[in-house]
Amino acid sequence: MPPPIRLHDGRHEAASLAPAADVAPKAVQAMLGHASLRMTSDTCQTVLPEMHAATASASLDLINQRGRVA
Repeated sequence: MPPPIRLHDGRHEAASLAPAADVAPKAVQAMLGHASLRMTSDTCQTVLPEMHAATASASLDLINQRGRVA
């Protein structure tokens, strides 16, 4: 039997999915009620595979726009 999903697990999931949906980090901080953005990003957010792919794609687009590798 899988372990039960706690309400707090859902909070972390929401914090991780929000940036993937282009929600501003400051809005995630406010949603969670954290005093600092660092607390939100260091404790509650996970970099999802889709976010890695988007970062790589954006970097490649920038390189292609400049026509050279820095």
